[in-house]
Amino acid sequence: ARPNTYKKFLNDLPERVTIVEVGARDGLQNETKRVSNNVKIELINRFTQAGFEKIEVGSFVSPDWVPQMAGSAEVLAGITRKEGVEYSVLVPNMKGFKAAIAGEFTPEKIVIFGSASEVFSKKNINCSKAESLFESLKPSHYVAVDIASEFLTGVLKRLRQSYPEIQIDQVDLDFSEGLGSLPPLIRGPKLFFYPGSSIGNFSPDRAASFLRSIRDAASPGDSLLLGIDLVKEKEVLEAAYNDPAGITRLFNLNILEHINRLAFADFDTRYWDHMAYYNDEDMRIEMHLISTQDQTVRWLGGERSFSKGGKILTEYSHKYLLDEFEGLLDASGFHSIKHWTDDNQWFALILAQVR
Repeated sequence: ARPNTYKKFLNDLPERVTIVEVGARDGLQNETKRVSNNVKIELINRFTQAGFEKIEVGSFVSPDWVPQMAGSAEVLAGITRKEGVEYSVLVPNMKGFKAAIAGEFTPEKIVIFGSASEVFSKKNINCSKAESLFESLKPSHYVAVDIASEFLTGVLKRLRQSYPEIQIDQVDLDFSEGLGSLPPLIRGPKLFFYPGSSIGNFSPDRAASFLRSIRDAASPGDSLLLGIDLVKEKEVLEAAYNDPAGITRLFNLNILEHINRLAFADFDTRYWDHMAYYNDEDMRIEMHLISTQDQTVRWLGGERSFSKGGKILTEYSHKYLLDEFEGLLDASGFHSIKHWTDDNQWFALILAQVR
């Protein structure tokens, strides 16, 4: 079956691909020693001389979090540009976008860096998704809710320094269990913001319960802005969760590494593999880890044997029809004001109001 799999893979490849040289950004940002702007400029000039037509020059993120990206504006100004070459930069938010276009020497293209989860967003670009709304909404008060208390404290410390005019509070809470204990910290109209599409990780019943908990913590007239992943072709979904680069596979296997650290277990990731498929009947992606041989895993106080082919279910990701989810909102005490989708109608952003 393997030759047929490769043949199908080759047949599905597009006729043309775009190659972007990202070494000056992605290749340098994890270097432990500071790389000077002159070295970055020389590297980019050599990429140009080598014939690359699309080069990512740098990223406009906080140098406190990604030190190697400090000086991207100076690098843009210092490179020797060649006609026909597209020089791009990466930005995570409006603040980065404004910085990218503020100088005399601007990039030909600006790439917006998006992320699937709030934690990934905070860790990798030092920008919470909520922060991306600060410029447009200009809130007077922001309450961040997360179970990762220590990490959230660090993020909010920086936000308070960047936005001294906004009152910023922290609530340490596992919001997956509901917001019933959320104190009434904010007076006046409130916007509850649940970015990404991680509500799909709840079962529909638990998603409804979660929405009701937001309704219980809100007041009539308050709003909810959240994202959902929409039902789409099975081939598209399964390709996304079985990406050729293996990112999702590594993410899934990392669960075992995490268990090893927390429970002093001895999962050996060499003997586990990733599997993800779309369940049409329940409209959800199911992610599993598959044992590739008979094995016994031990931890403090216990052990468990797995036969070859044995599965561990690690994640559900439910997909919704837009009308179906708006019905779920209605049953939970909201009415949908507006929704937006991408051109393919693969993802929706919904603004709803508490009745």
